[in-house]
Amino acid sequence: MPFRHKLFGIALRLTGNSEDAEDAVQEAYARFWERRVTIAMKDSPEAYCVATLRNICIDIIRRRRDTEPVENAAGVIETDETEEIRDNAAMVIRIMETLPRKQKEVMRLRDLQELQFAEISELLGESEGNIRSLLSRARKKVREAFFKR
Repeated sequence: MPFRHKLFGIALRLTGNSEDAEDAVQEAYARFWERRVTIAMKDSPEAYCVATLRNICIDIIRRRRDTEPVENAAGVIETDETEEIRDNAAMVIRIMETLPRKQKEVMRLRDLQELQFAEISELLGESEGNIRSLLSRARKKVREAFFKR
């Protein structure tokens, strides 16, 4: 199984837990097997595999986010301030969903998953300079939309 350790490391960084990472790698290998002839003809099979895995991980994160209930932390007293913070965070997430795909991915990977620029660059197949530019534009759009409301 080529690239297994590399793919697992990427999946672990993206999903944040080993169970989801294992599931992502397993699903990726199933897809690779189905497309083995196509992959063999690619200039860079490894890059194709990493991109496929990244998309699978993003789907897993979305499914997890959609199914996990938001619960109040034990012992935390709700105040108007914490409610406002939660509302603001929800607004930022809604605004992020309106961004172009690349900007949204970069912002999610950097600001929510806390990946380094080099890791994001490798995952998306873009230069670090381009990643920084995409992130800057995304943050600017979010900031502008947030303060327009």
